[in-house]
Amino acid sequence: MLTDDQLIQELKNLEKKIKRLRREVTAKSRASKGGMKEEREAAVQRILGGETDFCSWEIEKKMITKKRIEDIESSGY
Repeated sequence: MLTDDQLIQELKNLEKKIKRLRREVTAKSRASKGGMKEEREAAVQRILGGETDFCSWEIEKKMITKKRIEDIESSGY
């Protein structure tokens, strides 16, 4: 049986772990959103530059989304 002081210390340790994990999740989320934005901007530039058409953009958008989902799933989230 743990003493009150041991329980308090264990609780503090768990709180630290939770904060660290939240920071990691937030950082990964921001990184993936930033990458998605860059890919979308590049695709828009290709459309505006006449390199592709809108239908191709719809296909490309689905591929970008699929890739992001695979990246997130492979990272364990």
